[in-house]
Amino acid sequence: AQQRILPSVQQELIGTKDSVAAKNFYNGFIAALEKDFTKYTEEEAQQLFEQRVEAAKKAKVEAAISTGKQWLAENAKKPGVVTLPSGLQYKVITNGTGDKPAATDEVVVKYEGKLIDGTIFDSSYSRTPDISQFQVNRVIAGWTEAMQLMTPGSKWELYIPQNLAYGANQMGSIPPYSTLIFTVELIKVVKAKPEANTDASETKVAKPAKKATRPAAKKRK
Repeated sequence: AQQRILPSVQQELIGTKDSVAAKNFYNGFIAALEKDFTKYTEEEAQQLFEQRVEAAKKAKVEAAISTGKQWLAENAKKPGVVTLPSGLQYKVITNGTGDKPAATDEVVVKYEGKLIDGTIFDSSYSRTPDISQFQVNRVIAGWTEAMQLMTPGSKWELYIPQNLAYGANQMGSIPPYSTLIFTVELIKVVKAKPEANTDASETKVAKPAKKATRPAAKKRK
């Protein structure tokens, strides 16, 4: 039990002020087997543990959100950083020319994504070919908003609050409630095809739009 159960119990308390020492776990386990309820009944012990775990989870969430907000507040003071009403921030590295994409258009981009601690979690530059194509309104909200402001040939740095990214969802190596940084190059815009006209004699069904692969669309809860 000490080798099977203890590690999972300790894992739930990582990052909090609480911990479970092996000696205490062993003593509690023996007490439970011997029905020794001098300190706690089984129900009391279970309730206490659940309360501590729930408090630990809440504290971790609040800390992650607070860290992101503080980072964005400091970042907003840096030269060239623009903060939009939604909370999305961006900095223009290079401005292109031409028409901005609509929400239903597809875009061809190069990009790199990282956490605010500098950890890179995804990069098109590491793949062959080093581009990605997706529909503007089928990715995270921060990307959808930013892409409609960019023109072909532009290179921007995006600073995306957690609520415009993946929120509470764990996405691969991206922890829940993470503020994200993306460097994005808009290579070209692929305009959406207009829907075919229909009449009484013929009905055409439009093909579903191509799904985005990167950055992944936000999961529904």
